[in-house]
Amino acid sequence: MDGALQHPLVDGLPCPVLQYADDTLIILRAEEGAVHRLRGILDSFSCATGLVINFHKSMVVPMHVDEAMVAVVRTVLGCSVEGFPQTYLGLPLLADKLKLAAFAPLIAKVDKYLSGWRALLLSYGGRLALVNAILDALPTYAMGALDLPPRVLEAFDRSPRLLLGGRGPRLRSAMPHRLVAGLPVKGEGGLGVRSLRDQNDCLQVKLLHRLHSADDTSWPAWVWSSLGGNSLATERGVSLCGPHWSALRRLLPLYRSINMVSVDNGRATSFCFDVWLPIGE
Repeated sequence: MDGALQHPLVDGLPCPVLQYADDTLIILRAEEGAVHRLRGILDSFSCATGLVINFHKSMVVPMHVDEAMVAVVRTVLGCSVEGFPQTYLGLPLLADKLKLAAFAPLIAKVDKYLSGWRALLLSYGGRLALVNAILDALPTYAMGALDLPPRVLEAFDRSPRLLLGGRGPRLRSAMPHRLVAGLPVKGEGGLGVRSLRDQNDCLQVKLLHRLHSADDTSWPAWVWSSLGGNSLATERGVSLCGPHWSALRRLLPLYRSINMVSVDNGRATSFCFDVWLPIGE
């Protein structure tokens, strides 16, 4: 339909609108009629509410759009045109798989903390407290949404070693530990430094739990509708593909092992893989 604000991938669906605080993200198909319609809606909103939209502080991020259409969008909306990678709500965005360079600002933030600390003036216990309370907390927000690449985790691993003064094998990998429900449990003889890999997996398992326990909210509802009745464990023939979904599928056996499902009508229960008996089998 000419001038309709359509979903960029699925015919017949309206364009997604994501809002957080004072930030609004509108994702639509790059068509000239749709761009003029969007500008008209935004101008009408300004006239009706008195809230003037500053288009000079807004931006357009084209994905797989030819230069001619980009020029039309820039002219109609009067926004600057930006590309990838960029940051949205504190997380890196990229049209392809996230690389180490996309996490450079977060790694630089850790280095900034290290440069301001006087480690030699602190006891070993004080330095260990700084590692667990501050350095390990910096990537938590990103790990709650993304499966961080191994090289990014290695970059974060270097910081505690510098602060603690270790010169041997990695402290994290040498310490016995387990993560239960996101909380570190110090192992017998362990030094108490958490494993970022385990912490990242634990936070990703929380996403799986949200997906299976709150299916009436917007994100789980969208996921299950996109799967079209298929299981999340199925990789072929489903629309949910890419590194993020592969990471969640990798953690499905772990999530199944620590949960017991309610059989109900049996449609969402796996006879072979889910724990659904009180004896834990």
